Amino acid sequence: MIKSLIALTVGLGLLSVSPARAEDNWEAGKNYFVIEPAQATTTGDKIEVVEVFSYACPHCNEVAPMVEDIIKRLPANAEFVKIPAQFGFEAWKTYARGFYTAQALGILDKSHADVFRAIYIDHKLDGRSPTLASLADFYSKYGVSAADFTATS
Repeated sequence: MIKSLIALTVGLGLLSVSPARAEDNWEAGKNYFVIEPAQATTTGDKIEVVEVFSYACPHCNEVAPMVEDIIKRLPANAEFVKIPAQFGFEAWKTYARGFYTAQALGILDKSHADVFRAIYIDHKLDGRSPTLASLADFYSKYGVSAADFTATS
C-alpha cells in the first residue's frame, strides 16, 4: 500500500464537476493522483486528503457542503486536512489567521461552517476586508473571549 497519498484540490473544483459517491471505487489517475516520491504528511501513516481554501473565496463557499460530505465518507485510514490559502490577498490572510487561531483555541470544528454562513448568507462578516476585531467578536460566541482570541492570534 502506498504510504502517503495526497489528494490536493484548490477549492475542490474538480469534485464540483464530478462528485464521487460513496459507492464509487476510487481509482488513481481518475479520482485522485499519487504524488511521487511520497511527501511527508501530518497524518502519520494515514492517507492525507488536503483542501486548500479561503473563507473569502465564494467558490470555496459553494463547494463547502460537498467537502463536508467527503469528510464524512472518508475511510478510517484517511484523514482530511484543511489549509487556508492566502495568495497575497489581505482578506484571505486575515481569514487564514482567524482559522489558525480558532484551531489553536479548539473551536475550529464548531465554527468552520459558520464562518462561511456569516459571510455569504447572514452578511455578518465582510468577505472583502475583515478585521481581526470583527473575527474576535464573531468567534467569541464559541466560548472564547474576544480578548483571548486577539491575544492568541
